[in-house]
Amino acid sequence: MKLIKIHDEIFERVEKALGEKVSVYDYLPETERPPWVVLGKMRYSFPDTLASASAVGYTVTQKIHIVTTAEGVDFAIQIKQRIFNALSNELQIEGIHILRQRFTGGEVSETEDRLFYAEVDFELWAQE
Repeated sequence: MKLIKIHDEIFERVEKALGEKVSVYDYLPETERPPWVVLGKMRYSFPDTLASASAVGYTVTQKIHIVTTAEGVDFAIQIKQRIFNALSNELQIEGIHILRQRFTGGEVSETEDRLFYAEVDFELWAQE
């Protein structure tokens, strides 16, 4: 299973889509002020329905956290849409056949400390 390659492809696409206005991390930045996006926990599983006699099938879910400040809810929605656009085309990763990819979640809410937060899951079904 090529999780690092999947992570790297997602990271590169998100970073390119957001440009210099929004920083992208794969860890939680403690001293950095928002806006930023964090690629959080990546989960995977091996459902029997994706296996075949010649291939190993699995699902991967990449958690994506979006945090903004003063620009408010509109900016958080704009960031989310740019991420959706960047990941809407099938990932191209050598040695992996992508069967399906989709987003779940993405509601934007305001936190007590006046940050706007969204959490999105990017899920893909793959075979090697």
